Amino acid sequence: MSQPNPAVKAYTKSEWKQIEQSIPLPYCSQNIAPYSPLKEDRIDKPSILNIYKPDFKLLQLTDLHLQWNGIKEHKEKTYRNTEMAIRKANPDFIMITGDMVWACLDDNMNALKEFSEFMDSFGIPWSAIPGNHDTQLTSADQFDSIFETSRNCLYCRGPEWVEGHGNHQIIVSNSDGTEKLQLICLDSHDKRKYFINGEDQIGYDYIYPSQIEWVRKTMIPNVPAYVFIHIPLPEFTCLSSLDNCTHLLGINGEKIGCPPVNTGLFYMLKEKGNTKLIACGHDHFNSMAGDCDGILLSYGLPLDFDVYTDDAYQQRRALRGARSYIASAQGIEIEDWILE
Repeated sequence: MSQPNPAVKAYTKSEWKQIEQSIPLPYCSQNIAPYSPLKEDRIDKPSILNIYKPDFKLLQLTDLHLQWNGIKEHKEKTYRNTEMAIRKANPDFIMITGDMVWACLDDNMNALKEFSEFMDSFGIPWSAIPGNHDTQLTSADQFDSIFETSRNCLYCRGPEWVEGHGNHQIIVSNSDGTEKLQLICLDSHDKRKYFINGEDQIGYDYIYPSQIEWVRKTMIPNVPAYVFIHIPLPEFTCLSSLDNCTHLLGINGEKIGCPPVNTGLFYMLKEKGNTKLIACGHDHFNSMAGDCDGILLSYGLPLDFDVYTDDAYQQRRALRGARSYIASAQGIEIEDWILE
Protein backbone atom coordinates (compact mmCIF):
# COMPACT_ATOMS: atom_id res chain seq x y z
CA MET A 1 0.00 0.00 0.00
CA SER A 2 1.38 3.40 -0.94
CA GLN A 3 2.25 5.60 2.05
CA PRO A 4 3.01 9.34 2.19
CA ASN A 5 6.72 10.01 1.67
CA PRO A 6 8.09 12.49 4.25
CA ALA A 7 10.97 13.33 1.87
CA VAL A 8 8.54 14.67 -0.71
CA LYS A 9 6.80 17.99 -0.22
CA ALA A 10 4.37 19.69 -2.56
CA TYR A 11 4.21 23.45 -2.76
CA THR A 12 1.06 24.90 -1.26
CA LYS A 13 -0.17 26.07 -4.65
CA SER A 14 0.88 24.88 -8.06
CA GLU A 15 2.82 27.49 -9.98
CA TRP A 16 1.88 25.87 -13.22
CA LYS A 17 -0.82 27.64 -15.18
CA GLN A 18 -2.75 26.18 -18.03
CA ILE A 19 -1.83 27.65 -21.41
CA GLU A 20 -4.69 29.69 -22.82
CA GLN A 21 -4.93 30.53 -26.47
CA SER A 22 -7.14 33.05 -28.15
CA ILE A 23 -9.32 30.67 -30.14
CA PRO A 24 -12.37 31.64 -32.21
CA LEU A 25 -15.88 30.62 -31.22
CA PRO A 26 -16.38 26.84 -31.00
CA TYR A 27 -16.67 24.92 -34.24
CA CYS A 28 -20.15 23.51 -34.84
CA SER A 29 -21.11 21.18 -37.64
CA GLN A 30 -24.09 22.21 -39.75
CA ASN A 31 -25.54 18.76 -39.10
CA ILE A 32 -25.68 19.27 -35.34
CA ALA A 33 -28.61 21.00 -33.65
CA PRO A 34 -27.91 24.18 -31.64
CA TYR A 35 -26.67 23.62 -28.11
CA SER A 36 -28.84 24.33 -25.09
CA PRO A 37 -27.89 27.11 -22.63
CA LEU A 38 -25.54 26.36 -19.76
CA LYS A 39 -27.28 24.62 -16.88
CA GLU A 40 -25.97 26.79 -14.06
CA ASP A 41 -28.23 25.09 -11.49
CA ARG A 42 -26.31 21.82 -12.00
CA ILE A 43 -23.04 23.20 -10.62
CA ASP A 44 -23.80 22.11 -7.05
CA LYS A 45 -26.34 19.40 -7.81
CA PRO A 46 -25.92 15.85 -9.11
CA SER A 47 -27.31 14.78 -12.45
CA ILE A 48 -29.92 12.00 -12.34
CA LEU A 49 -29.76 9.04 -14.72
CA ASN A 50 -32.81 6.77 -14.65
CA ILE A 51 -32.14 3.11 -15.44
CA TYR A 52 -35.21 0.89 -15.41
CA LYS A 53 -33.58 -2.53 -15.30
CA PRO A 54 -31.75 -4.64 -12.68
CA ASP A 55 -28.20 -4.20 -13.97
CA PHE A 56 -26.25 -1.21 -15.28
CA LYS A 57 -23.54 -1.30 -17.94
CA LEU A 58 -20.97 1.49 -18.05
CA LEU A 59 -18.42 1.75 -20.85
CA GLN A 60 -15.12 3.47 -20.05
CA LEU A 61 -13.28 5.19 -22.89
CA THR A 62 -9.90 6.79 -22.32
CA ASP A 63 -6.84 8.34 -23.94
CA LEU A 64 -8.00 8.78 -27.51
CA HIS A 65 -5.55 11.66 -28.09
CA LEU A 66 -7.37 13.08 -31.08
CA GLN A 67 -5.83 15.89 -33.10
CA TRP A 68 -7.70 18.45 -35.18
CA ASN A 69 -4.88 18.84 -37.71
CA GLY A 70 -3.22 15.48 -37.14
CA ILE A 71 -2.74 12.51 -39.44
CA LYS A 72 -6.11 11.94 -41.10
CA GLU A 73 -5.73 8.15 -41.20
CA HIS A 74 -5.02 7.98 -37.46
CA LYS A 75 -7.96 10.20 -36.61
CA GLU A 76 -10.36 8.18 -38.76
CA LYS A 77 -9.09 4.95 -37.21
CA THR A 78 -9.66 6.30 -33.71
CA TYR A 79 -13.22 7.37 -34.48
CA ARG A 80 -14.00 4.14 -36.32
CA ASN A 81 -12.78 1.94 -33.47
CA THR A 82 -14.48 4.07 -30.84
CA GLU A 83 -17.75 3.65 -32.69
CA MET A 84 -17.18 -0.11 -32.92
CA ALA A 85 -16.52 -0.30 -29.17
CA ILE A 86 -19.69 1.65 -28.34
CA ARG A 87 -21.91 -0.39 -30.65
CA LYS A 88 -20.39 -3.66 -29.45
CA ALA A 89 -20.82 -2.81 -25.77
CA ASN A 90 -24.27 -1.19 -26.15
CA PRO A 91 -23.86 0.48 -22.73
CA ASP A 92 -26.34 2.36 -20.60
CA PHE A 93 -23.76 5.08 -19.97
CA ILE A 94 -20.31 6.07 -21.27
CA MET A 95 -17.61 7.58 -19.06
CA ILE A 96 -14.53 9.12 -20.68
CA THR A 97 -11.58 9.34 -18.31
CA GLY A 98 -9.59 12.06 -19.99
CA ASP A 99 -7.05 12.81 -22.69
CA MET A 100 -9.60 13.02 -25.44
CA VAL A 101 -7.12 15.21 -27.31
CA TRP A 102 -3.35 15.45 -27.59
CA ALA A 103 -1.71 18.80 -26.85
CA CYS A 104 0.85 19.41 -29.57
CA LEU A 105 0.30 22.97 -30.79
CA ASP A 106 -2.96 21.77 -32.30
CA ASP A 107 -6.45 23.28 -32.22
CA ASN A 108 -7.74 21.44 -29.18
CA MET A 109 -10.90 23.53 -29.01
CA ASN A 110 -12.13 22.28 -32.37
CA ALA A 111 -10.96 18.74 -31.65
CA LEU A 112 -12.92 18.63 -28.39
CA LYS A 113 -16.01 20.15 -30.00
CA GLU A 114 -15.91 17.63 -32.84
CA PHE A 115 -15.51 14.77 -30.37
CA SER A 116 -18.42 16.01 -28.28
CA GLU A 117 -20.66 16.07 -31.35
CA PHE A 118 -19.50 12.56 -32.22
CA MET A 119 -20.43 11.28 -28.75
CA ASP A 120 -23.83 12.98 -28.84
CA SER A 121 -24.64 11.21 -32.11
CA PHE A 122 -25.11 7.85 -30.33
CA GLY A 123 -27.99 9.04 -28.18
CA ILE A 124 -26.40 7.43 -25.10
CA PRO A 125 -25.91 9.45 -21.89
CA TRP A 126 -22.22 10.15 -21.29
CA SER A 127 -19.83 12.30 -19.37
CA ALA A 128 -16.13 13.09 -19.20
CA ILE A 129 -13.37 14.35 -16.97
CA PRO A 130 -10.31 16.28 -18.16
CA GLY A 131 -7.01 14.49 -18.58
CA ASN A 132 -3.64 16.16 -18.25
CA HIS A 133 -3.59 16.98 -22.00
CA ASP A 134 -7.17 18.17 -22.50
CA THR A 135 -6.71 21.68 -21.09
CA GLN A 136 -3.06 22.28 -21.96
CA LEU A 137 -3.99 24.21 -25.09
CA THR A 138 -7.62 24.90 -24.16
CA SER A 139 -8.67 26.82 -21.08
CA ALA A 140 -10.70 25.02 -18.42
CA ASP A 141 -13.60 27.42 -19.06
CA GLN A 142 -13.60 26.50 -22.75
CA PHE A 143 -13.54 22.82 -21.81
CA ASP A 144 -16.54 23.37 -19.51
CA SER A 145 -18.52 25.22 -22.16
CA ILE A 146 -18.11 22.41 -24.70
CA PHE A 147 -19.25 19.57 -22.49
CA GLU A 148 -21.87 21.36 -20.42
CA THR A 149 -23.71 22.33 -23.59
CA SER A 150 -23.56 18.92 -25.26
CA ARG A 151 -27.02 17.39 -25.58
CA ASN A 152 -26.42 13.98 -24.01
CA CYS A 153 -23.48 14.83 -21.76
CA LEU A 154 -23.99 15.00 -17.98
CA TYR A 155 -20.72 16.85 -17.41
CA CYS A 156 -20.75 19.67 -14.89
CA ARG A 157 -17.93 22.10 -14.03
CA GLY A 158 -18.54 21.59 -10.31
CA PRO A 159 -18.63 23.98 -7.34
CA GLU A 160 -16.21 26.91 -7.39
CA TRP A 161 -14.75 26.14 -3.94
CA VAL A 162 -13.49 22.75 -5.14
CA GLU A 163 -10.11 22.72 -6.88
CA GLY A 164 -10.21 21.87 -10.58
CA HIS A 165 -12.93 21.57 -13.20
CA GLY A 166 -15.40 18.77 -13.84
CA ASN A 167 -15.79 17.54 -10.27
CA HIS A 168 -19.33 16.22 -10.53
CA GLN A 169 -21.67 13.51 -9.30
CA ILE A 170 -24.16 11.44 -11.27
CA ILE A 171 -26.88 9.46 -9.51
CA VAL A 172 -28.11 6.31 -11.25
CA SER A 173 -31.64 5.70 -10.00
CA ASN A 174 -34.09 2.80 -10.16
CA SER A 175 -37.62 2.97 -11.54
CA ASP A 176 -38.98 3.65 -8.04
CA GLY A 177 -36.65 6.63 -7.56
CA THR A 178 -34.23 4.92 -5.19
CA GLU A 179 -30.49 5.26 -5.80
CA LYS A 180 -28.88 2.31 -7.57
CA LEU A 181 -25.37 3.72 -7.97
CA GLN A 182 -23.45 6.99 -7.74
CA LEU A 183 -20.67 8.07 -10.10
CA ILE A 184 -18.06 10.43 -8.63
CA CYS A 185 -16.02 12.22 -11.29
CA LEU A 186 -12.84 14.08 -10.32
CA ASP A 187 -10.31 16.32 -12.04
CA SER A 188 -6.81 14.89 -11.46
CA HIS A 189 -5.19 18.00 -13.02
CA ASP A 190 -1.84 18.01 -14.86
CA LYS A 191 1.62 18.55 -13.40
CA ARG A 192 3.03 20.63 -10.56
CA LYS A 193 6.26 21.52 -8.81
CA TYR A 194 7.47 19.38 -5.89
CA PHE A 195 10.44 19.56 -3.56
CA ILE A 196 11.98 16.07 -3.70
CA ASN A 197 15.30 14.99 -2.20
CA GLY A 198 16.46 18.56 -1.79
CA GLU A 199 15.57 19.90 -5.20
CA ASP A 200 12.64 21.17 -7.22
CA GLN A 201 11.12 18.59 -9.54
CA ILE A 202 8.06 18.33 -11.74
CA GLY A 203 5.59 15.51 -11.16
CA TYR A 204 1.95 14.68 -11.71
CA ASP A 205 -0.51 16.63 -9.60
CA TYR A 206 -2.63 15.12 -6.85
CA ILE A 207 -6.25 15.15 -5.70
CA TYR A 208 -6.64 18.31 -3.60
CA PRO A 209 -8.03 18.46 -0.02
CA SER A 210 -11.04 20.49 -1.23
CA GLN A 211 -11.89 17.70 -3.68
CA ILE A 212 -11.65 15.08 -0.95
CA GLU A 213 -13.87 17.18 1.30
CA TRP A 214 -16.38 17.61 -1.53
CA VAL A 215 -16.51 13.83 -2.03
CA ARG A 216 -16.93 13.32 1.70
CA LYS A 217 -19.86 15.73 1.83
CA THR A 218 -21.44 14.71 -1.47
CA MET A 219 -21.26 10.93 -1.36
CA ILE A 220 -24.55 9.27 -0.44
CA PRO A 221 -24.05 6.74 2.39
CA ASN A 222 -24.80 3.08 1.65
CA VAL A 223 -25.16 3.66 -2.10
CA PRO A 224 -22.42 1.92 -4.15
CA ALA A 225 -19.99 4.41 -5.67
CA TYR A 226 -17.78 4.33 -8.76
CA VAL A 227 -15.00 6.93 -8.78
CA PHE A 228 -13.39 8.14 -12.02
CA ILE A 229 -10.09 9.97 -12.39
CA HIS A 230 -7.52 10.31 -15.16
CA ILE A 231 -4.16 10.08 -13.37
CA PRO A 232 -3.99 6.99 -11.11
CA LEU A 233 -3.82 7.32 -7.34
CA PRO A 234 -0.65 6.13 -5.57
CA GLU A 235 -2.60 3.03 -4.48
CA PHE A 236 -2.55 1.82 -8.08
CA THR A 237 1.07 0.79 -7.50
CA CYS A 238 -0.32 -2.23 -5.65
CA LEU A 239 -1.50 -3.56 -9.03
CA SER A 240 2.11 -4.01 -10.11
CA SER A 241 3.53 -5.12 -6.76
CA LEU A 242 0.45 -7.18 -5.76
CA ASP A 243 0.88 -5.72 -2.28
CA ASN A 244 -2.50 -6.09 -0.52
CA CYS A 245 -4.06 -6.67 -3.93
CA THR A 246 -5.68 -9.57 -5.72
CA HIS A 247 -4.62 -9.23 -9.34
CA LEU A 248 -7.52 -10.07 -11.58
CA LEU A 249 -6.50 -9.28 -15.15
CA GLY A 250 -4.55 -7.03 -17.50
CA ILE A 251 -1.01 -6.14 -18.54
CA ASN A 252 1.57 -4.14 -16.56
CA GLY A 253 3.47 -2.52 -19.42
CA GLU A 254 4.93 0.56 -17.74
CA LYS A 255 5.58 2.28 -14.42
CA ILE A 256 2.49 3.60 -12.62
CA GLY A 257 2.27 7.30 -13.52
CA CYS A 258 0.90 8.54 -10.20
CA PRO A 259 1.71 11.64 -8.11
CA PRO A 260 4.63 11.35 -5.64
CA VAL A 261 2.44 12.33 -2.68
CA ASN A 262 -0.65 10.68 -1.28
CA THR A 263 -3.36 13.08 -0.15
CA GLY A 264 -5.62 10.40 1.27
CA LEU A 265 -8.56 10.04 -1.14
CA PHE A 266 -8.33 6.24 -1.14
CA TYR A 267 -8.22 6.07 2.65
CA MET A 268 -11.29 8.30 2.94
CA LEU A 269 -13.18 6.19 0.38
CA LYS A 270 -12.17 3.01 2.18
CA GLU A 271 -13.39 4.49 5.46
CA LYS A 272 -16.73 5.42 3.87
CA GLY A 273 -17.12 1.77 2.89
CA ASN A 274 -19.36 2.06 -0.18
CA THR A 275 -16.82 2.64 -2.99
CA LYS A 276 -16.72 -0.38 -5.28
CA LEU A 277 -14.55 0.92 -8.15
CA ILE A 278 -11.85 3.50 -8.84
CA ALA A 279 -11.09 3.67 -12.57
CA CYS A 280 -8.43 5.73 -14.32
CA GLY A 281 -6.62 6.12 -17.64
CA HIS A 282 -3.31 7.90 -18.34
CA ASP A 283 -0.86 4.96 -18.48
CA HIS A 284 -1.29 3.70 -22.03
CA PHE A 285 0.52 0.40 -21.58
CA ASN A 286 -1.22 -0.58 -18.33
CA SER A 287 -4.54 -2.42 -18.30
CA MET A 288 -4.51 -4.04 -14.88
CA ALA A 289 -7.54 -4.43 -12.65
CA GLY A 290 -7.40 -5.82 -9.13
CA ASP A 291 -9.06 -5.73 -5.73
CA CYS A 292 -7.24 -3.55 -3.22
CA ASP A 293 -8.70 -3.60 0.30
CA GLY A 294 -12.17 -4.29 -1.04
CA ILE A 295 -12.11 -1.65 -3.81
CA LEU A 296 -11.62 -2.60 -7.47
CA LEU A 297 -8.82 -0.51 -8.99
CA SER A 298 -8.96 -0.58 -12.76
CA TYR A 299 -7.33 1.00 -15.78
CA GLY A 300 -9.32 1.72 -18.89
CA LEU A 301 -8.04 0.59 -22.28
CA PRO A 302 -6.72 3.37 -24.55
CA LEU A 303 -7.92 3.96 -28.10
CA ASP A 304 -4.87 5.90 -29.20
CA PHE A 305 -3.22 5.75 -32.63
CA ASP A 306 -1.21 8.99 -32.57
CA VAL A 307 0.99 9.09 -29.47
CA TYR A 308 2.35 5.53 -29.65
CA THR A 309 2.83 3.32 -32.69
CA ASP A 310 1.36 -0.13 -33.23
CA ASP A 311 4.86 -1.54 -32.69
CA ALA A 312 5.10 0.13 -29.29
CA TYR A 313 1.88 -1.55 -28.13
CA GLN A 314 2.93 -4.91 -29.56
CA GLN A 315 6.40 -4.80 -27.97
CA ARG A 316 4.88 -4.31 -24.51
CA ARG A 317 1.96 -6.68 -25.19
CA ALA A 318 -0.26 -3.73 -24.26
CA LEU A 319 -3.98 -3.70 -24.99
CA ARG A 320 -6.01 -1.16 -26.93
CA GLY A 321 -9.78 -1.09 -26.83
CA ALA A 322 -12.45 -0.29 -24.25
CA ARG A 323 -13.52 -1.64 -20.87
CA SER A 324 -17.06 -2.09 -19.56
CA TYR A 325 -18.23 -2.48 -15.98
CA ILE A 326 -21.52 -4.28 -15.41
CA ALA A 327 -23.06 -3.53 -12.01
CA SER A 328 -25.54 -6.02 -10.63
CA ALA A 329 -26.62 -7.50 -7.32
CA GLN A 330 -23.70 -9.93 -7.62
CA GLY A 331 -21.08 -7.16 -7.85
CA ILE A 332 -19.01 -5.84 -10.78
CA GLU A 333 -18.25 -7.77 -13.93
CA ILE A 334 -15.53 -6.52 -16.28
CA GLU A 335 -15.99 -6.94 -20.02
CA ASP A 336 -13.19 -5.92 -22.40
CA TRP A 337 -13.41 -5.11 -26.09
CA ILE A 338 -9.84 -5.59 -27.29
CA LEU A 339 -8.60 -4.19 -30.58
CA GLU A 340 -6.54 -6.88 -32.27
